[in-house]
Amino acid sequence: MLKQLDPLKKEFDGNVFGVDAQSRDALFRKAKTAAALRDLHFHDARREALTRLSKIFNVMELAKISGHRDLRILQAVYYAPHAADLADKLHQAST
Repeated sequence: MLKQLDPLKKEFDGNVFGVDAQSRDALFRKAKTAAALRDLHFHDARREALTRLSKIFNVMELAKISGHRDLRILQAVYYAPHAADLADKLHQAST
């Protein structure tokens, strides 16, 4: 199965979805207009994704995923744990 993926390694150009930045921006604007969402920005999707991922990964792992070099930004913007979530983690660690 892994051998079948070998040809893909050579074709990968860094674009996960095979779309360059200019095309991605144009497609996003077109979809935004079609959905009648005026106050939505591409960066909002990134923030939403990183906020959700912050519940799964620790700050160092999230920095690797997001490319952030300054951990303070990640902690200040994306990490806002609820007290109940922290209590659950403590409970899980003690069992």
